[in-house]
Amino acid sequence: MKSTKIMIWQIDRNKAAEKMFRDYDFVRDNLGGVDLRDYRKEFEGSVGTHDLDAIYMIFNSEARPERYRGRSLSIGDIVVVIGRWPRQKYRYWYVNSAGFRELTWADKGEVGSLKMK
Repeated sequence: MKSTKIMIWQIDRNKAAEKMFRDYDFVRDNLGGVDLRDYRKEFEGSVGTHDLDAIYMIFNSEARPERYRGRSLSIGDIVVVIGRWPRQKYRYWYVNSAGFRELTWADKGEVGSLKMK
């Protein structure tokens, strides 16, 4: 199987601890929305799948990649899948209370707030 490049971003508890472990709708409606500046990149590398559920399982097992610095993948984290779609280099997925929600840059690629597609 071809490997897939990904990034894992997790809330920086020193910047936005109140957003940790919260589903997308709650963060959007009560905490000002998802902002990548509240996050810290914990992993960038390749995994053996592009399936988000399988990625979730990898990062919640003892077999996590060695370079992974974060905690178990949880609600509120962001998985970025790199370069698997034509004309779109990155796709951002918010780990939600039930599955994943795709996010898109509100400001066309600059670091900043994210909105749901």
